[in-house]
Amino acid sequence: MQGVYSFAKVNFLIEYKYRYTRELFKAYETCGEPSAVITLSDSDYEFEKQKSKAPIEYLENLAILRKIIKVLLNDFSAVLFHGSAVEYRGNGYLFTAPSGTGKSTHARYLKEYLGDVLNYINDDKPIIRVENGTVLVCGSAWNGKHGIGSNICVPLKAVCLLKRGNENKIEPLSNALAIKTLFEQTVSYSSEEEAVKLLNVLSKIVESVNFYTLYCVNDISSAKTSHEGMML
Repeated sequence: MQGVYSFAKVNFLIEYKYRYTRELFKAYETCGEPSAVITLSDSDYEFEKQKSKAPIEYLENLAILRKIIKVLLNDFSAVLFHGSAVEYRGNGYLFTAPSGTGKSTHARYLKEYLGDVLNYINDDKPIIRVENGTVLVCGSAWNGKHGIGSNICVPLKAVCLLKRGNENKIEPLSNALAIKTLFEQTVSYSSEEEAVKLLNVLSKIVESVNFYTLYCVNDISSAKTSHEGMML
């Protein structure tokens, strides 16, 4: 089986064997001409089998994801990022933190606080792309256990590092810590050349996007703080 799917405004012709991949990619199907082709060899399947005992359908998708990430970084200045991304009044906002800190929870609080004017982009692994000097945050098919997201790309206005606190407080994040935050939450590179490209992309993101640290309590009051501190 095969189909053409668009991720971060890049069209991929993807060949696959299992229905799971087709269903996962359904919302990203396009009639556009492909810019890249993704195919898997027997060795790609074997590599995933050695790393995990998950069902082969799931492993196929991981193998496809690895190849897509490589193409996005090397050819389109884009990275897959670990975070929860939302859209508000035409701009994107990205919340990141170590697993278990509450990215998805904070995005849910924002949705409850702001209502229908806020939309989910991706609740786990959005794509950040630098295109013609503009930094975009885009949905992807890899949107977490809750499957929350949409196939959209919007300008990325701010990235927020979440930390637990005894009170809600938001403050700017330095460029040095912004680079560190981005680097820690992007999918790893596989060569020195890719490391250089990754750092170049991250530097461009830091130059164009506002970065914050939000110290927050675990309730909806934190949404008011992030809204007033970075979204107005």
